[in-house]
Amino acid sequence: MACGMPGHVERGDPRAAEIPARAVFIGLGIGPCDPVEVALDALAAAGGSYARAARALGVTTSQLMRFLRSDREVWRAVEELRA
Repeated sequence: MACGMPGHVERGDPRAAEIPARAVFIGLGIGPCDPVEVALDALAAAGGSYARAARALGVTTSQLMRFLRSDREVWRAVEELRA
């Protein structure tokens, strides 16, 4: 997924309130993109490497892992991506 794709939520969009607070990277500076999409895109671009994806996002590997594991649906998407 990329920003602007269906399901993308812009800042100020009323649907943004539906994104759980745990799905927000504080200080990541990702712009108006859905943080889940950004994290999954980074993981895909890194060939499934958590460390490389975290580095590209400017967070630690443990922060990325904590974020990805915070939601069952997101974690399922991660498992599919890495399969």
